[in-house]
Amino acid sequence: MRKDLKSVHAFLEMVRSCLQDEDSWDWLTRRPENRSFVTGHGLSRADIRRELETLSSKHRTQGPMDDDAMCREAGTVFVFSKPFETETGLINLYIKIKIPDDEPFCIVVSFHEEGRVG
Repeated sequence: MRKDLKSVHAFLEMVRSCLQDEDSWDWLTRRPENRSFVTGHGLSRADIRRELETLSSKHRTQGPMDDDAMCREAGTVFVFSKPFETETGLINLYIKIKIPDDEPFCIVVSFHEEGRVG
């Protein structure tokens, strides 16, 4: 975990910085729960970016945490919960974001309805 990203404020500042450059962030489309949520609600990459840009410290539910699984590169992870208006009503988004230790890059690991998988 990066020492400079231990506060949620510093982490979100880095996320916002990464979001300014299309090549400095990505979301994991290979995760079925992410793909299903985004396509089911007709969201674009720009829509996801807008939701991420409005995150604040009040949305934090977990973190900072290490992502030190052997199969992935090390990084700092935070989890957020944020209200999201859908056609059928208000839901809470589950958003998990990782910033790898060795680069200014933002990975949206999870972006789907809270409590839903698949």
